[in-house]
Amino acid sequence: MRTQLNLPKYPNIIFLIIVFDIFALAAVYGLYSTNWVGEAGIPVKLTTQEAQNFPLSENHLVVKIFAAPADQCIVGRSSIPYAELESELSTAKTTREVDQILLMIDKNASVAREREVIALVKSLDLTCILVASIEE
Repeated sequence: MRTQLNLPKYPNIIFLIIVFDIFALAAVYGLYSTNWVGEAGIPVKLTTQEAQNFPLSENHLVVKIFAAPADQCIVGRSSIPYAELESELSTAKTTREVDQILLMIDKNASVAREREVIALVKSLDLTCILVASIEE
């Protein structure tokens, strides 16, 4: 003798709620997981020009930033603590009329430190040229 399944002719309301919830969760997950990308960082325009083609200002200043354990950075020909970089750049802008920064960042420095310095230069309304070496 064979056993037959006793399925109802029409689905139960609880079954419909569960199926609807699964479809709703899949739709919400698909909607937010693929298209919800926030903007992060500072927009930086990179150029493909050669280094000798950059117009350097008469009043430019070289700033060298090192990796995190080093608490010093070099501004012009002097070494200053990294915490005093903002005051040093604002002083150089007012006293020496610096309008352009040549920024050299150590390859071991964190991206957060790099973004922080670029934001600082941007907040002081200075032109920033990021100097980098390409290893081949």
